[in-house]
Amino acid sequence: MTSYPKRILIVEDNKIDLRLVKDILEAHGYDMLQTGDGLEAIDLAVANLPDLILMDIRLTRMSLEVTRRLRVTSRPGEFRSSLVTAFAMGWHER
Repeated sequence: MTSYPKRILIVEDNKIDLRLVKDILEAHGYDMLQTGDGLEAIDLAVANLPDLILMDIRLTRMSLEVTRRLRVTSRPGEFRSSLVTAFAMGWHER
């Protein structure tokens, strides 16, 4: 039985954060899809059926709306997503 690498869609509009996550996951053998745009994320998810979607909770366009739309338009359990952010409560740039 042939095993294929798990495919992860990263939805992140910060290029530095995107690169960090992408490099770490690729080093562990995951197949990566990426975008910084919410609408493109929906198209990529529907076309490629990733095993996991890592979604920035603070996208400049449509962060939580993307997850909601995928849930509404997909079969139960078709997409697994996790919301992530580099923002830490109580920490502020000065």
